[in-house]
Amino acid sequence: MAQGTITTVINGQARSCEAGRYVPAEVDIDRAVAATNEAQARPVKRRRNVLTLLFIRLGRAIKRYFTYNPEGRNPRAWELDVMRGVILLAVTLDHCLYYGGKEELIPAYTVVGFWFKHLSEVYCSSAVRRGMQPFGLWFIAFLSGMNSSFTRSKFHRVFKFWILCVLFMGGYALLHILWSDLVTASFVFNIIAVLTICFTFWWVLDIIKCPYWLRGYLGALLIVAGITYYYKYYVLDSAWVENKLLALLVYNQHGRDMSPQNFEPLLPHLGFFLVGGVLGKYLYPDRKTKCKKLYPPKMLTPVLLIGKHSLAAYLVLPFIILGIVKGISALIGIYLG
Repeated sequence: MAQGTITTVINGQARSCEAGRYVPAEVDIDRAVAATNEAQARPVKRRRNVLTLLFIRLGRAIKRYFTYNPEGRNPRAWELDVMRGVILLAVTLDHCLYYGGKEELIPAYTVVGFWFKHLSEVYCSSAVRRGMQPFGLWFIAFLSGMNSSFTRSKFHRVFKFWILCVLFMGGYALLHILWSDLVTASFVFNIIAVLTICFTFWWVLDIIKCPYWLRGYLGALLIVAGITYYYKYYVLDSAWVENKLLALLVYNQHGRDMSPQNFEPLLPHLGFFLVGGVLGKYLYPDRKTKCKKLYPPKMLTPVLLIGKHSLAAYLVLPFIILGIVKGISALIGIYLG
């Protein structure tokens, strides 16, 4: 009998009351049988095991990671990601030529390795590289500051940066223990440590509610101080800071000695970060793109993804490119003997 009906007996015959009218009880029985048959005809859902669910969630996470504008998220200011992606590609090329050639990660005894090493030597000794190399990372710090104005959960980002920084520096020290010929020092202070400190400093300024005009003035002063030491170190060759902690603040030989393979001081990067954060606050108050088109052209997707995941691209892209070049070098070496 269907739920919600009242069965009674009228003139010796069983009837049921449904929606204010009497119907024969046999009709209720037929309905119940039909509902039972329909339920049995439905396909039985099989329970998925934990491993299957894990792979499904992992696949969705990977798809979401490589989707520039995932569903349910506000469209990104894609002009910033384009600039960041182009700069990251230039920095990646610089790292590949420097470490692949000067550190001889690509064997020079093959045809490809010989030309790669020659190209690396020409590039690393050129005035273009020496003059333009620091501006890429300064600009990355500036764009990272602008990006900080888009972040709602600043503590979450700071926490992730500190975890990454600890893992990176710990892994670097481990590589020094395992391959001391390749990694000559156990300590590294580069753009990852710098950005970690920058985001932490910005978060502290938000907590104490530091006015933005003061952040702008402070950033400008730090830029002047950092570029002054850059000029003293690279042009006058006379920058030296005795204290180990202070040696990490500016360009100087002591800081380079502590982190010989990759040294980027806190200044002027922190200054560019602060100025970028202030400009981002006033240029993007609604956190939306300034371009006429809300969504970018699809042909820019690779550059946009690099700009979106700039830190991951900074860490991974050089290894991918050098791995491809090394594979091609080995393959051509086999056929050419």
